[in-house]
Amino acid sequence: MGQLKTLERGISQKGASIRDFRENLHISQERFASILGYSGRSVANWEKEGIMTLHVIRAIEEIKSIYDKACEIVPPEEASRWMNSPNDELDGSTPLESIRRGQIAEVVRLLILAEEGIPV
Repeated sequence: MGQLKTLERGISQKGASIRDFRENLHISQERFASILGYSGRSVANWEKEGIMTLHVIRAIEEIKSIYDKACEIVPPEEASRWMNSPNDELDGSTPLESIRRGQIAEVVRLLILAEEGIPV
């Protein structure tokens, strides 16, 4: 019985952490779903139940690692704004849109430039 309660807490915390991360990015469930290639209903279920496929977990972790790297360079609020703002270096797309299209290397390249003090 104790293991079941621990499992339930772990699932609940995972859903809450997804919601917290999405809210840190200042994006809706629908936009988050679009970036991941799922429906808004799926995101709502993940946030409520904390159950998702390994593919989804890896995709979220990939976005989170980019966000975390941005937060090492600038404050979190500014990192969120950067992730959601069109960028000339990404042909006018936002870093989140570029991630959705699989252009992760381009987003990471911009973070490396920013870390070196080059405005991006």
